[in-house]
Amino acid sequence: MKRGKFKRTPEIIQKHRESMLKRYAEPKTRQELSEIMERYYQNHPHPRKGKKHSPKTREKIRQAHLQFNKNLREKGKPHPLKGFKHTEETKINMRLSKERIFIGPKNPAWKGGRKKSGDYIFIWSPHHPYAGKSRYVKENRLIVEKHICRFLKPEEAC
Repeated sequence: MKRGKFKRTPEIIQKHRESMLKRYAEPKTRQELSEIMERYYQNHPHPRKGKKHSPKTREKIRQAHLQFNKNLREKGKPHPLKGFKHTEETKINMRLSKERIFIGPKNPAWKGGRKKSGDYIFIWSPHHPYAGKSRYVKENRLIVEKHICRFLKPEEAC
């Protein structure tokens, strides 16, 4: 389950219950527990639902939040760079620098350069002349090219 502040919708609560049941119970027991919990929550709303915090508690919460927003005068002001326009040259340089950092095996989510899409397996091949925009080529194309010792032309697609 997620940590931090978020709205606990009925869907999220149900998902949490199901994950707990899957983790700790047998299939037959899960069904029984699920029915029991469903009956219980229909008749027992959350104990704090509709209640308000006391002024003392509200002050404690406010003090806890102040440590994260030390300068309250800046709260509500726009970011100093809002409205600033980058030049086209700068945009290109920023794009290229990011591209170089996280491309291929340098990417933290790299999974080996093979991916499956439908019935095809694609291989990461950045320098291939007929690679797609994402720099992947169909594996069967690479096998044929290796066998005939040259690149296949687009009209010779396999």
